[in-house]
Amino acid sequence: MSEAVFISYASQDADAAKRICESLRAEAIEVWLDQDELLGGDAWESRIRQQIRDCALFMPVISAHTQERPEGFFRLEWHLAEQRTYSMAHDQPFLIPVIVDDTADAAARVPERFRERQWTRLPGGRTPRAFCERVKALMNGPSAEPGRPATVPALRPRSTRPWIIPAVASLAVLTTLISWIILGKRDNVVAIAPQGPVAAPLSEARDLVQRANAILGRPGEKDSEMLGAAEEFYSKALELDPSDADTWAGAARLDAQTVFLHQDVSEARRERAKQRADRAIALAPDSPAARRAQACVFAFADGSPAMLSEAERIYRELLPAAKDDKAFVSEYGLVLRQEHKFAEAGSLIEKFGSAEDAGWIYCRAGKYDDANRIADQLLAKHHTLGAVLLKLDVVYFGFEDFSATQAAISLFTPEELMKDAPAMNAAHGALWGHDYDKAIAILRAFPQEFLFTFGFGGPKRYMIGLAHEKAGRPEAAQAEWRVSLQQVQDRLKAKPDDPEMLGMEALLQACLGEREEAERNLVLYRSLAGPRPASAPDEMELFILLRLGRKDEVLSKVAAFLNARPQGYEFLHSDLRFDVDYDSLRGDPRFDRLLRDSLPPFAKPFDVVAAK
Repeated sequence: MSEAVFISYASQDADAAKRICESLRAEAIEVWLDQDELLGGDAWESRIRQQIRDCALFMPVISAHTQERPEGFFRLEWHLAEQRTYSMAHDQPFLIPVIVDDTADAAARVPERFRERQWTRLPGGRTPRAFCERVKALMNGPSAEPGRPATVPALRPRSTRPWIIPAVASLAVLTTLISWIILGKRDNVVAIAPQGPVAAPLSEARDLVQRANAILGRPGEKDSEMLGAAEEFYSKALELDPSDADTWAGAARLDAQTVFLHQDVSEARRERAKQRADRAIALAPDSPAARRAQACVFAFADGSPAMLSEAERIYRELLPAAKDDKAFVSEYGLVLRQEHKFAEAGSLIEKFGSAEDAGWIYCRAGKYDDANRIADQLLAKHHTLGAVLLKLDVVYFGFEDFSATQAAISLFTPEELMKDAPAMNAAHGALWGHDYDKAIAILRAFPQEFLFTFGFGGPKRYMIGLAHEKAGRPEAAQAEWRVSLQQVQDRLKAKPDDPEMLGMEALLQACLGEREEAERNLVLYRSLAGPRPASAPDEMELFILLRLGRKDEVLSKVAAFLNARPQGYEFLHSDLRFDVDYDSLRGDPRFDRLLRDSLPPFAKPFDVVAAK
């Protein structure tokens, strides 16, 4: 790791950032200050990412200029810095937010993690020596943070509690975790030394487990970086102490959530989840943590009706002692929802949960008016990603209201667009609205090469290629798809039995005209994905078949599904109506008639809102 401070700023604040830089350097502090923001380029961007991974401290410069800019490379830098904190101990100094004008800190458009740290005002970038001394102390680690009041006036971090938001659903049940936020008062005050006894130091293994648990219980949708960091901590803790049942239990729950969130649905991951849960039970048969892990694996890594029933039994037995654990209640409610026991799930959440969770239950039960009412109430009080995603699900899947869907997508903040579900939804929204270059820009800005949500798991370049194709740029589309295919095949080398990646490989081969290879991989994909009821078609399979020109087969599967009207059939109906992957069916009178004849009860009629 470097001993440098990385200063991140909007280009309009270059003068203030330079003053801060010069003051720090005058005190022999190494500073990384990029002054080539407008040059761009892959090499430049790669260097920035590496510096954020390596720097000792990260200093975001906040101002009216950052407030005015909903997009900008500095926002990606802020997101990358926030992501890095997930793998740090809670007391490890890293973020040093500074405000260089009179911007109100309470209204600052910053990642939530920034609000957990001490802020400092440096008007115009004027930097007193006391601040430089504090930076020097922070670079020596958590014990070096001064205990006396700081000479430089600082902003006390906002008092927060964890808030939990749901991961977005497409055709599968949505992962919902419980959350709450209490906004405390933040004033211009000096830092106060903590009072009270100091806790005994944790063992290295236990410290790693706590850090992993913090990630697992972190608010928001878990992306691949966060899950990867938690996996690293659990694995290291197990190396240090393989006899700790709670560590095995936490690692098992991580694996189960990784499968359920479609970050890794391979058989190897499912089997490891089971093995880890079994190990926890073997070490501590009566441990609530071990039994919860076993239930979590039954429900989210297996998910069969028999295993869901057994998971429900275990959660029900553990509930009396865990009813104050919001995450536990949410997990239990999710199991009930997967079993379509919506009334019981609703009763549970109303008794122990939150309004947001109740909204998701109503959404899954098809009570879209109630879900919409709750979403509007939540958004009127405070912007949270969970409330935006709830609103989006209601207006897209429930109401099939294209204008309202676009309005909901517009609520995503720039920081939220760095996460899988918002980025995926925003890109889809741009595609639906024929704004193909906007879709490409959203996906290019997303910091990872792969996107994982319930409706999609694959390389973002597949969607970039789709946008180029729709924009009439076939050569650019082919180039993106070839890179995507190589990325997928690289993943399959490590996990050859991953059905999601095999399906994506077949789809990309079909897009590239490699028909024979696509047909062969489609057969393999079907065998690994397992049988599905006739009334629940696999959208990945439908996409592949359409690319192979097998429209009649797709229409037959879709007709069987829509005519059966199973619980939740509106989820596929909305995709059929709007998703550009089904554009090859539009204009076929059979398809158009099928959509009109099977219009869900809450959906807007075609003569009120056109599909495009």
